[in-house]
Amino acid sequence: LLFAHSQGAIIVFNALEGLPQEVRDRVVLRAYAPAKYIPRDLCYDALNRETFLDPIPKAQHAYLHTRDGCTIEYVPSDKVGDHSFLSPSFDEYQRGDVDEFLNRYGSY
Repeated sequence: LLFAHSQGAIIVFNALEGLPQEVRDRVVLRAYAPAKYIPRDLCYDALNRETFLDPIPKAQHAYLHTRDGCTIEYVPSDKVGDHSFLSPSFDEYQRGDVDEFLNRYGSY
């Protein structure tokens, strides 16, 4: 399970593109407030989460049209610019991601 946030999603995207498919097929990714969306076909499982009021992810799909092949889930928030990885808006989703991963794949 790999969490990426903001610019970290750009770094992860570039890293995944350079990895062999057999390695990418082992990556379960959750991107929070990503500066670049991670498409589903770039790894085993990818989900991009953002708040409606975060301007960082909005820039890429408003101007670059990069939503194709990406799963995007909107998280409720009432704070303008709610971009922090530690935002309370993301708390329950992050815990849920870890619980779901452990239930599905177990721990090592």
